[in-house]
Amino acid sequence: MSQPPFPSRPRSGGRPLRADVVVVAGVHAAQRHAQAARLAADAGATLVAAVAWGEDGLVPEAVLRTGGPVVLEVPAQVPVTHVIGELADEPERVRVTAVVAVACLHTLHEDLADGAGHGRALVDCLEAATHHALVGASEPDRATGPAATPGADRTVHGVLRADGEAETAARRLLAVLRPDALPVVGGRADAGPLGTAGTDAAGGIGPELDCAGWLQVVNGEWPTDRVVPGVGVARYERHRPFHRGRLEELADRWALEAAARGAGGAAAGLRISGLCRLGDLPEWTFRWDQVGTDLELHPLAPDDAVLGAEPGDDLEPELLCVGPELALFGWGAHADLSRIVADLDAALLTDAEFAAGPDAWG
Repeated sequence: MSQPPFPSRPRSGGRPLRADVVVVAGVHAAQRHAQAARLAADAGATLVAAVAWGEDGLVPEAVLRTGGPVVLEVPAQVPVTHVIGELADEPERVRVTAVVAVACLHTLHEDLADGAGHGRALVDCLEAATHHALVGASEPDRATGPAATPGADRTVHGVLRADGEAETAARRLLAVLRPDALPVVGGRADAGPLGTAGTDAAGGIGPELDCAGWLQVVNGEWPTDRVVPGVGVARYERHRPFHRGRLEELADRWALEAAARGAGGAAAGLRISGLCRLGDLPEWTFRWDQVGTDLELHPLAPDDAVLGAEPGDDLEPELLCVGPELALFGWGAHADLSRIVADLDAALLTDAEFAAGPDAWG
């Protein structure tokens, strides 16, 4: 089930100096904190650590009072998109200049395969990020420059650096989830100072800035000539809803197959995201959110609703989708998505079920 939204904080009437905030998120606490501390030290910024957060999940007041550069470490249980949205509601006090997602190279595939555990939180971080920090990846020696010192310690935050092939594969996967994210090296990004990439016209990152790979695929914005070695990418669009019973059976079968693969299942990754409809609730559009084999369907809107409408707006309802419009990403055993597509096709309503009427649609 989806996590309930955190409460909103009332806006403050005061107008202190605006703080530039770099948000740092990730699922492994020690690595996330080490990266946040390093970024803060390199930038001369105030570090607001994860331990400063309360149980309500609201951004600590220290961030809003600082009035200077801040690195905000976000606990794993707090959705990073909520944090970006909350800070965007305080434009006179804070400006989010970068969102850094911290991932571990050595556990990346295992984390992403466990959708019910680390996977979903990690994907949320990676897809919302303007920068990716890959712990365990190679980087220039901080004292001597690009060439690493012979015999030097080959660990990063206590994690052994990986070989180039594994790092290349990991970076390709990160680039699929968020194509425009820049890599972080220490406190620096590949293109300009950390905090300048991905900002909107006002110089800050707002909740509407969402350039995740799945959105590009669903919206038809994924370049047709963009081929990512080792990662399958497909847009799945059909003009009929799913049969709920067969879809539930499919999700169960995928989970059982992953369990049967055992440890090898970590190399079979899936990210499926987009919109769909269910035959027994034909007036509703659902948000499909799947990491690994963990599938969540969230009711998004009925057909007579207008998303984002404000009181007094004279807007007509817009049909969000007729059938599934999904982005499919697969790697490892799922790099060839043909079987996933066939499984999804088999879960759609058939002609016979359409003819039989609504009683046969669930």
